[in-house]
Amino acid sequence: MKITVMGLGLNGGGLASALYFAKRGDEVTVTDLRDETVLAPAIGQLKEYPIRYVLGQHREEDFRDADCVIKNPAVKWNSPYLKAARSVETDITVFLRQTHNPVTAVTGSKGKSTTVSALYHILKECGKNPHLGGNITVSPLTFIEEALADPDSPVILELSSWQLADIREVEKRTRSILLKPQTAVITNILHDHQNAYDSLDDYAADKAFIYRNQTEDDRLIVPSDSYGHRFAAEARSQIFYADEICDSILPETLIVPGNHSRCNIRTAAQIALWAGCDPESVSRAAASFTGVPFRLENRGTVGPVTFYNDSAATMPDAMLAACRSFSCPIYLITGGTDKNLILEPFGQIPDNVRHISLLYGSATVKALETTALKNRPYAGPFHSMKEAFADAWEAASRSTEPAVLLLSPGGSSFELFLNEFDRGRQFNDEILILNE
Repeated sequence: MKITVMGLGLNGGGLASALYFAKRGDEVTVTDLRDETVLAPAIGQLKEYPIRYVLGQHREEDFRDADCVIKNPAVKWNSPYLKAARSVETDITVFLRQTHNPVTAVTGSKGKSTTVSALYHILKECGKNPHLGGNITVSPLTFIEEALADPDSPVILELSSWQLADIREVEKRTRSILLKPQTAVITNILHDHQNAYDSLDDYAADKAFIYRNQTEDDRLIVPSDSYGHRFAAEARSQIFYADEICDSILPETLIVPGNHSRCNIRTAAQIALWAGCDPESVSRAAASFTGVPFRLENRGTVGPVTFYNDSAATMPDAMLAACRSFSCPIYLITGGTDKNLILEPFGQIPDNVRHISLLYGSATVKALETTALKNRPYAGPFHSMKEAFADAWEAASRSTEPAVLLLSPGGSSFELFLNEFDRGRQFNDEILILNE
């Protein structure tokens, strides 16, 4: 087949698709608006395959002449290039079309990565053979052969609103049912991506597709709020509310801080029980779960100061939840790019936040103009992680009691960084410099 991969990307999906089809012996074209310098790490992993690259541009003939185009979630369906294609799939629909493993699918504004990672960890510790992929930057095509070889092994998919919308569109165009999870989870619906949706309801509608193909034999976990009750009324599946799941499943103390994290780990533990794991093993596995990179990730301690990397907190509500996870003094690095979200949480930062170091961005500018943040002790905005970290460390290093230096931006990253992972890595680099 002639395959065009639209968007090689930096987070795994395009790379995995190109690798999968190239290994099959298909004729693969990769097209990306970025140049070879930016994409060098991914291209280097494909160097032994005869892949054709069209970089810095898209050409209609690469889409028109392909048997199938593999779409990047960031691309809109009204793209003229996709309109020229005969067939469009995603890495996830390619995976779902070929496998029949039991699937747990998780979506939500925040908490989905912690939930799927905790579930993967617990199932693995309990002797299952789980596979984890999706929005967590691991394409399911990386483990498709293992899943096909063991059709009883559980598959866990983290799905963004974009990915769910893509699956829905592919199902519609091909008149097929691809996503039918035995267990589906919607962690929450918060104001997110409102720069790309007409309303919060439109955003929630994409999230709701996660249960559209479920039946009464399947399970759906939802939050106990207005959206959760709306989902429960619509779904045909068995309904469970996240805050009603018994907390005794978990040990009293977890490594990952915060009540919101405990709720997500509790959800994962319950799903593991449904998968046949015994309660004692589940509790023991949950106690050893260390969390997810860039999500309230403990990066070590210097003197009395412990560093936490929460770079994946790309919305104000997530930043506020991170701050509320600690009772000790906090030295906060925050700020970023606006997504047309409600910025009031910046005005609700708790009093134990002793100093705020602001990263420059459109959300930062709006927060200074519209919230009580301007009445709090802050410095910046700074135009680099190095400057913001230096300011936060100068304040935190004077602490004589246990304290936290927390990166939790509350906004996107694109004005200063490639993405939130680049932002998080730069924070980690500054910590390493302190330890040299």
